[in-house]
Amino acid sequence: MAIDSDLLQKIKKKNLEDVEAAWMEHMDDRLHDSSWYSAVAREMASAKCQVKIVELIVLLAEGLGTEDAWEEAFDALRVGLGLAPKIKEMRLKTHELARERHGERDDLVEAFEYFDLPGAEKPVETFDALREWLRFEIGAGFFLFGRGLGKV
Repeated sequence: MAIDSDLLQKIKKKNLEDVEAAWMEHMDDRLHDSSWYSAVAREMASAKCQVKIVELIVLLAEGLGTEDAWEEAFDALRVGLGLAPKIKEMRLKTHELARERHGERDDLVEAFEYFDLPGAEKPVETFDALREWLRFEIGAGFFLFGRGLGKV
């Protein structure tokens, strides 16, 4: 989705209050418009506004989480990790939302220790691996291409 030129100018001029207002308005109207949020976040990254990116991505992910749109929320967090990988708050909030979503799992603490997102050198790859791990529950069956059925 294209970003209107007025918003692009606000981003380039680092008028972050207006950018945040536009983001929040868009969340009220079109919460699931991931391409728009990604485009705005990329523009903000090019304007060196990583701290505000983290804040807005977290708001979006929390909003999606309240609607049980967890995959979209995690996709948004992945975008945030890619655009602001060095900001520890982004990593910690990603960890927190993963705990909120998968808090009932017995192996969650073990998974968080193994996939050390807060300390990862490559946070996007680490988050992808954690998401892949959390797709499967202990005792669940799955099909592995070339090997057949299996059990976690």
